[in-house]
Amino acid sequence: MALTRIADYYPDYKDRVFGGEDVIGYSVYNDMDEKIGDVRDILLDEEGRFRYFVIDTGFWIFGKQVMLPVGRTRMDFGRNRVYAIGLTRQQVESLPEYRHEDRMDFDREEQVRNVYRPGLGGVGSAATGKAAAVEATAPVERATPRAAYSREDYHYDREPELYAMNEQDHQSLKLYQERLIANKKPR
Repeated sequence: MALTRIADYYPDYKDRVFGGEDVIGYSVYNDMDEKIGDVRDILLDEEGRFRYFVIDTGFWIFGKQVMLPVGRTRMDFGRNRVYAIGLTRQQVESLPEYRHEDRMDFDREEQVRNVYRPGLGGVGSAATGKAAAVEATAPVERATPRAAYSREDYHYDREPELYAMNEQDHQSLKLYQERLIANKKPR
């Protein structure tokens, strides 16, 4: 599962896909309206689907860049914000640092996913309060237990709580993804 930076996948994405707009640079906030940082990049899978925002945590966690799964976000295009649903400072501190020059293999991505997985102390666990309440009201399939897949058969669709985008929170982002896939010309 190779992840690709959006500019490497589609260099002129901002004009041809986002219509001159860009999510990169949006501010990122948690549920308590605390600024976490800013979006520095978007990572795509081989099919051109949005999988992660790369967040520069700035002064919040001393400039550490981390990966935030798109399914754990809510977009506010009117305010140029991304809300990280249920994310805590402790979880950001436990995430491995993202550097685009590092190889993102299955094991490294698993480290990231484990921070966000429900029931593993991640964002969707009962320990996160508001996220648990949101999760309890949302009709979302449960995650496939880690032992149920391997690097050979893992697919993002198995964890919709991490990667699925919905109409309410991601309408424009879904449109951008559709445009990106329709104009699929990785360079």
